[in-house]
Amino acid sequence: MRNRRNPRSSLLSSTSTLAWAALAAGALLIGLPGRAAFAAQPATADEARAMAAQCGERAAQRRAGAAAGAAFKAGLIQRDEACAARYGALADQLAGTEAATVASPQAEHYRALAAHDRFIGGAAYKAGLVQDAEAQARRYEAAPAAATETPAPTAVCLADKPIVRLECPSS
Repeated sequence: MRNRRNPRSSLLSSTSTLAWAALAAGALLIGLPGRAAFAAQPATADEARAMAAQCGERAAQRRAGAAAGAAFKAGLIQRDEACAARYGALADQLAGTEAATVASPQAEHYRALAAHDRFIGGAAYKAGLVQDAEAQARRYEAAPAAATETPAPTAVCLADKPIVRLECPSS
């Protein structure tokens, strides 16, 4: 009789070896993401602002690149914008200040329009509708802030100047 190996025993030994290797690899991989994410968390407001600026710049580069439509469809731009917003809020939280949001009706309208254009997808992005709506929203958000920076006229100043009434001459 020939010396043959039992096919079942070799199958069991290779399966158990693979199972142990998979278990060991899984155990190594389970601990790594949590530690890496914890180490990447900014500790100060300046670090958080720097990371928010990095994410914003990356989103702007992808928006301006030749493959902007593909980056938008893949969700890379949205991910970078969310990253910038998350780190910006974290910077405000670490600094001890709340994020000041000035919401004008026009800015809300253009924000909603940009969200709708993003929902349409690559065609609206390639046509520039998303960028235009976002730019308009930023413009209307900045307008009330600039208006509050100008000093209001004092009562003394108004009392010293004569009132001029402009009327059209009647014929």
